[in-house]
Amino acid sequence: MSQEEILKNKLIEKILSISNLDVLQSIEKIISSTTSKEYIGNDAIELTPEQLEMLRLAEEDVKYGRMISHEDLKKNLDKWLSHED
Repeated sequence: MSQEEILKNKLIEKILSISNLDVLQSIEKIISSTTSKEYIGNDAIELTPEQLEMLRLAEEDVKYGRMISHEDLKKNLDKWLSHED
């Protein structure tokens, strides 16, 4: 087993033993901030810091229910395009 694999296993064991949600969220933020690749299937896609921030904001919107349905979006767009109030 390589040094990298050993270290990963140790980290996994430690993370699994943590029950404090704040600590887990902090670890997740650290890990997320150090990765700049997203994967679709087996293909890695490099993302810019701006794209990563947009994804983070979108995830936050979903988490806090800041969404509208596709149908409502279409209605709002139709209203905006026709300049109605």
